[in-house]
Amino acid sequence: FLSMMDPDTLVVLSDGRDVLINNPMQSKAYSALSVQEFRDAYNEITKDSPNAIVVSAEAQCCVSALTHVALGGYFNPDGSRNERSCSSGEADCMWGGDDKALPWETFMKTLAIERMDSDHDDVYLNAGLMVGTVKNMIRVISSASIAKNEDDQAVLTDFMYYHRDQIILDYGQTMFGNNRGGLGGIEDGSCTFDVTANRRLVHSKTGTSPLFVHSPGGFLKCHDDLADKLGITPVSKTSRKLHQQRSNYNY
Repeated sequence: FLSMMDPDTLVVLSDGRDVLINNPMQSKAYSALSVQEFRDAYNEITKDSPNAIVVSAEAQCCVSALTHVALGGYFNPDGSRNERSCSSGEADCMWGGDDKALPWETFMKTLAIERMDSDHDDVYLNAGLMVGTVKNMIRVISSASIAKNEDDQAVLTDFMYYHRDQIILDYGQTMFGNNRGGLGGIEDGSCTFDVTANRRLVHSKTGTSPLFVHSPGGFLKCHDDLADKLGITPVSKTSRKLHQQRSNYNY
């Protein structure tokens, strides 16, 4: 499908039932404003990396598949695939230990500081939302060579380790927003977005209003609450199988 499109067209690949469009009551007036803000944010983020795609960032790490492989283990130095990822949450792909996740956490925290020159909460790749031109998206997807049963988030994280010029994370939550269900519940502020007087969702820490708002880790209580505030009928009968050994946590 992508190969049939204009190579410079901007396309978004998004999760389905745990993603909201931040458009109160599906307003046509907000639609035009939001799309322009989205394009402006994309141009700003990629101004020094025209060949990159932008992937959403979140505050929790990591999917359990990453605890089953060493940093850089999925790819060979020439870019070819070395090892395949297990499927997070399956019997052979449960949480391998915090010590196994630490190298991945350190890599992504360090990369965020290098790129942003400041300390951000949302520094970990979340594959549920990404945007790029058709040609860049095809190149990354083809190069990553993700198999049907692999954990895409794990593979793309390691792909970013080798190809830091091809994936940039939206650290500032300007295009893609992620709630923090893996870190707590609604009561402690992990449902990160507030609603303004005009019913648009605003990130409680960054003050941004990203066009897409994601509730990863099966944070359906938050997802449904935000959908209601936007005037959208929630669709929340799904959750992603990730880290299932810690109660109420998927990472």
